[in-house]
Amino acid sequence: MKCPHCQKEIDNGSIFCEYCGTRVNPDEKLGCLLSRASFLVPIVGLVLYLQYKDTAQEKAKRAGLLAAISFGINIVISIVYTIVVVAINTL
Repeated sequence: MKCPHCQKEIDNGSIFCEYCGTRVNPDEKLGCLLSRASFLVPIVGLVLYLQYKDTAQEKAKRAGLLAAISFGINIVISIVYTIVVVAINTL
């Protein structure tokens, strides 16, 4: 792979360029704000997943996972709410 700063060839998996010292993979983790947004609004997680799936796999994986968990929780809450409303209306 190439260093984004000096364009010299460096080892795959390097964190810093051995020639110029530039960090090669900055912010590989999804930030706190984007993590929360992915969880609270699953469509944000989906958009972030699609944006990062080819360039930053760890970010994409985290955003997709948080969106899926949030979606699952929303489905469970909706089912429980529906059951409670139906039970109350039949009394």
